[in-house]
Amino acid sequence: MEDKTPKAHWDALSTTTFCEICMEQKRKGNRPTAFLSPEGYTNLGREFGIKTGKNYTKPQFKNKWDSTNALYQAWVYYTTKATGLGWDPVKQTITADDAQWAEFIKANKLIAGFKKGPPDNLGLMEVMFEDAHVDGTSAVMPGVPREVPKEVPADLMSTSHSDESDSDDGIEYALMDSRRRRCQRNIEMMYHVLEHSEKHLTKKKRVEPRCTGQQWVFDNLGNSKDCYDMFRMHRPCFDSLHDTLVEKYGLEGSTRMCSEEALGMFLWTLGSPQSVTQVHNRFKRSRETINRKFAEVLYCVNQLAGDIIKPIDPQFPIGHERLQDSRFTPHFNGAIGAIDGTHIPVIVPAAHIMNHVGRLGYPTQNVMAVCDFDLRFTSIVAGWPGSVHDTRIFKDTLLKFEANFPHPPPGIS
Repeated sequence: MEDKTPKAHWDALSTTTFCEICMEQKRKGNRPTAFLSPEGYTNLGREFGIKTGKNYTKPQFKNKWDSTNALYQAWVYYTTKATGLGWDPVKQTITADDAQWAEFIKANKLIAGFKKGPPDNLGLMEVMFEDAHVDGTSAVMPGVPREVPKEVPADLMSTSHSDESDSDDGIEYALMDSRRRRCQRNIEMMYHVLEHSEKHLTKKKRVEPRCTGQQWVFDNLGNSKDCYDMFRMHRPCFDSLHDTLVEKYGLEGSTRMCSEEALGMFLWTLGSPQSVTQVHNRFKRSRETINRKFAEVLYCVNQLAGDIIKPIDPQFPIGHERLQDSRFTPHFNGAIGAIDGTHIPVIVPAAHIMNHVGRLGYPTQNVMAVCDFDLRFTSIVAGWPGSVHDTRIFKDTLLKFEANFPHPPPGIS
């Protein structure tokens, strides 16, 4: 049946009106996640029709929301990567040569439009997508050093490069900003004083536990069922993992905590999962010790993951024997595995919940995984919030982790 829905036409005035209404709906609380709520879309359709005389459908508004968000994401990416380059106050864009622009456009085609200046309605988009934009800096691949994000200069993110700006407003803003920073420093100083007082001046005498964390770990390792229930692996596997981390990846014990206890605490925390408070109660260790030892074991495990989550032969010189079956050839000739995303439930700070809530309705991380035809993982990319689409993760991975991401044999696309 032919679709008779009229095609949406978005001129400059319609786009500005759309952004203004969306900004107002966001301020009214009708954008609980990364998208407008049903009530928000209803209000958007009604007010947009009144102001422009155009009656568009919810899918058309959602497509416009997605394209506007993509444009804003491109601007955020562009200003983040432009750190260290100059700024053209006339065009309100960076000063870059053709090679640098080509590199930007290769990462995101929408950046090509920024040669002449920032996107229209940038101020409105900043409000629309406040706390709901993702720049990809949280993405990680096992074994690949994490890129430290650079601080974005204020002049790149500012939308007020116009000569028409009022100098009095600028002075008032500078004074307000100075007071805000002074207040923030005072609060931080008070916090450190209280923290020091609680840690050193009112320090309680350490209570000797009846069963130490080390005793608890070895007691469970001595019982096959308890070992599997607590650490999610049998004793031989635990010993093999421990020896590997110690011999090859630098896992070490300390004066008060042996490496077996550190690994057991790490596995018990992840397997259950357990909170820091529960680990503190079970192992009778300070929270500082728990966080430090957990981070040490995690670092070693991440290095191990980088050595085992990879193709056996990254060149893939010959096809897998299973693909020789008549059911798969020639349709899967040159295939090296399967790729998909999975949503892992996570607990994040309240300020980050919006970015992590996607179609499932609860906070997740969208993890992309690749496996070969022996069901062996060959690549994993984690860290992306759950609201991000699989396609964006895949495209970003091809740019950021191109050297480590498995590719088909040469000549096959």
